[in-house]
Amino acid sequence: MAKDGIILYSSKTGYSKRYAEYLAEELDYTIKPIQKANLFNVSCYPVVIYGGGLKHNRIDGLRGIIDGFKYLGDQTLIIFSAGLASLNDDLIKQIKAHNFPEFMSDAYVYQPLPGGLHRKDCEGNGPVAKEVALYLQKRDEHKKLTRGDKLALAIAEGQTPDQDRFDTSACATIIQAARCHV
Repeated sequence: MAKDGIILYSSKTGYSKRYAEYLAEELDYTIKPIQKANLFNVSCYPVVIYGGGLKHNRIDGLRGIIDGFKYLGDQTLIIFSAGLASLNDDLIKQIKAHNFPEFMSDAYVYQPLPGGLHRKDCEGNGPVAKEVALYLQKRDEHKKLTRGDKLALAIAEGQTPDQDRFDTSACATIIQAARCHV
């Protein structure tokens, strides 16, 4: 018997993957990294959950889900992002405007989740080392930095301790939406 849903994710620093694993266990769903998913095969699941990291109000890897939206018929589409900066209603509006085309306006549930960043992620070959180098360059050129950019720089430079805001209780909305739509 096929499971009721699938969770796809893209994860640079591990937070989206941790949330995806938690949700897969809670809901007893199949889980795959987006790179290993065939969206045509995904269309056989009644609930599709996608999660990716949030950077500059963009959800990493979401473009593939949106491009493949035509394969998703009557499925429930639930999307989450894991990000470093705290979000408010205005930022959530910006995230929706930057990530979701108008034709999807009523076709998904979106839930931002708290993420984090560790200094080791910012150094050497760390997953966000290139971004931190760009933030340093922007700062040196007196260009505008976002709150997330500033926080990443402070962590990279040791001015702020590592952030780890992984919080499974923040997944309650996702779990409820998934269970209501099966």
